[in-house]
Amino acid sequence: MQQNRHAQTQKKMGLCIALGAGVGSNVGVTIGVIFDILAFSIAMSGAFGVSIGAAVGAALSAKTSHK
Repeated sequence: MQQNRHAQTQKKMGLCIALGAGVGSNVGVTIGVIFDILAFSIAMSGAFGVSIGAAVGAALSAKTSHK
């Protein structure tokens, strides 16, 4: 009887570990995806900012050179 209870406890612990690992990996993947999206959007906004800056700079230099 005692051995059976011990085996059940070990089985429960194994199940909890497996469940925890599954949830943990899902959370890890989700966090990874969110950070990837954030990194992508930061890179995109950076590139966008540079192109806007270049356009504004070109427009300003064109205006000043006409004077």
